[in-house]
Amino acid sequence: MPPHRMRLLSSVLHIGALVSAAMCAACSATVTAAPPNPIATLKFARPVSADPDRADATLAFLAEDKIALRYCSPFDWQDRATRRCWLEVVALVSGKLDVTAETETIEKPTWTHGVFAVADGSILVTSGTVQYLYSADLKERREVPIANLHAPAPRGNVAGANGPGPPDRQDRWTLYRLSPILLPIREGRGLLYDVSDDYVMYVADGAVRVETLEGKLVGIHNLNKGEYYVPEFIGPDRLYLRGTRHAVADFNGRELLALQVPGGYGSRERHSADGTRMLFDYFVQTKKLWQQQPGEGPVVPIPNGADGEMIWVVETTNAGICFEWNSLDHLLGMVGRVHADLSPSGRLLAAVTTTGLSVYEIPETCTANK
Repeated sequence: MPPHRMRLLSSVLHIGALVSAAMCAACSATVTAAPPNPIATLKFARPVSADPDRADATLAFLAEDKIALRYCSPFDWQDRATRRCWLEVVALVSGKLDVTAETETIEKPTWTHGVFAVADGSILVTSGTVQYLYSADLKERREVPIANLHAPAPRGNVAGANGPGPPDRQDRWTLYRLSPILLPIREGRGLLYDVSDDYVMYVADGAVRVETLEGKLVGIHNLNKGEYYVPEFIGPDRLYLRGTRHAVADFNGRELLALQVPGGYGSRERHSADGTRMLFDYFVQTKKLWQQQPGEGPVVPIPNGADGEMIWVVETTNAGICFEWNSLDHLLGMVGRVHADLSPSGRLLAAVTTTGLSVYEIPETCTANK
């Protein structure tokens, strides 16, 4: 695929996701209330907006019994300087959630996009322009001066970034080790797709290549004509293909299992440490499908924003659905934020809403769909 088409890939997927979201009113999913009987809950220590559109909160599992929780106070859209945000480490002990460390984060004037668990319990707080890496006890913080950083795998230590490569002006990527100090470890030609502590995946000359961090080729496949997807690592030897198809594949792109995923659109999916379970937190539009843009000339239909959210956990060995929360008429929080995560074992799910944090237990086995 020509490089200019690859640069348009995310835009194509985003447009397709909006169409999918707009069509969700006709999808087969039914509304399911918040899952009953969480094994533990924790209310925010400080007020968060009761309006889901402004409830800015996200999270990430640091370990099976620890969660990084970040949330912000209500703020004025026209005066972002009024926003205050906090990062907390929450421990799950004997069925109770307790805050063991906290700090006020520095995020002005940019928006925070995500929170990621890094090796050794460190926490990466990212935005489009600046990143900060916090120590496990939140007492130390250092800037990661890389724009548009590709975050590491859950609890990993290798991140990446795409960027132009003079003098030939071809797409190039760089890999970095985050801890104990920021250290560039490898560069390459092409467009970076994903990275783990063991492998890097990128596209060059129309082929998706999977290599070890030392450069040994372990998988390659060509992009089929008319097919658009972004593959990502799930577990030690498998990929998830997200785009025009949703499937588990091996490193050579051979499809192993098609998955049923919720309608709508979302950011990067989460998965268990072994890749046998995936979590999807997708935003959907279920009410008025289109609003008319007033003015002279032809009327242009434009999609409204999301008004619902779907959280599923899917078994990647048999396509079974282990957990299903279809909040089709209510958002859990601000669109674009990750509101749920899986523990490393895949047995626990943590979710944030406008009121706080809840942890749910997921069955040990999930029955395949028929």
